[in-house]
Amino acid sequence: MYGLAKQNQIPHSKTRGKLLFSRNALLEWVKAKAPETNNQSLNKPGKGGEI
Repeated sequence: MYGLAKQNQIPHSKTRGKLLFSRNALLEWVKAKAPETNNQSLNKPGKGGEI
């Protein structure tokens, strides 16, 4: 994840030298990148919806 953040490929913010990742922003990013068939499993706990 840190490599992707360094390349500005995933949503993140940087505060006092620490990279921060918003769960909601990452889930939306994954949904936008994932094929349509995988989007349904992102909302189910234990099925990829947990980070």
